[in-house]
Amino acid sequence: MRIGDGERAFLLELKGRKVIYKGSRAATRSISGWSAKGRSFSFEMALPPYTKPHATPSDWVAHLRTRRLVVPRPNVAARKIERVGYERLRIYFIARRQTHLAGKPFRAGTTYNQILNLYDCDRRLRAICFDACGDFELAFRNSMSEALTRAHGSHPHKAEDAFKDGASRRVALDQLSTLYAKSRDARAHNYMIKYGDPVLPPFWTMKEFLTFGAAVRFYALLSNPIKTAVAQDFGMPTHEVLTNWLECWWICVTSALTTTGCSIGSSRSNPAACAARTCRPRRSTS
Repeated sequence: MRIGDGERAFLLELKGRKVIYKGSRAATRSISGWSAKGRSFSFEMALPPYTKPHATPSDWVAHLRTRRLVVPRPNVAARKIERVGYERLRIYFIARRQTHLAGKPFRAGTTYNQILNLYDCDRRLRAICFDACGDFELAFRNSMSEALTRAHGSHPHKAEDAFKDGASRRVALDQLSTLYAKSRDARAHNYMIKYGDPVLPPFWTMKEFLTFGAAVRFYALLSNPIKTAVAQDFGMPTHEVLTNWLECWWICVTSALTTTGCSIGSSRSNPAACAARTCRPRRSTS
């Protein structure tokens, strides 16, 4: 359907209604999905160009005040924006704005210091969480290494029964081989020039090349007895609990901690378990 010489219209049947999107040909974005009736659809929607000019910290303070934010000391507020950046603080501003009202004003009585306190609390929370994540990452990798090498020797990746199945072993071997080939660690170089077989270093060295995400993925490939041994090392009754906990934590680390606060309860892997926080890391004292 054509509406005028310079416009385009796109029809989409959604929830039993026909929606017309129209705009210039200058810029369009393709979108695909499913209608309410289960039929697939795709359409293009015109997007306007970005035209916002550069704004100084003082400009941003003036803008915030027009949106009813209480700023007792505008010059101090501008210096904070200059150091931290408006975009960094913007997510905290949005959390206190009434987005359903015209102009999206701040809630009545909201002050600039309240926004800064929220930002500072979140910054401190992220620092604490990342410190804890670092400690747990070391303990988790070492526990996995101990369980594997105790049961299967220095090179457990050669033992198929260390993994769920043959396919999992091949995936794990590819993962370790890629890490080893790309590593610039002196320990990797030392093994390369000193030993010819096996090709990969012992796992107690290989574990040092695993990031937390890589370690979580590697753990998922292991056999149930090995996973259970690692889970028990952290005081968890079953490896399923540790697996769920790791997925929740990893999602939290990679997404929630980069925004405002921790959204463990909104985890895509298991919202109920994460919200209830049924699994907590605890090193065994035995």
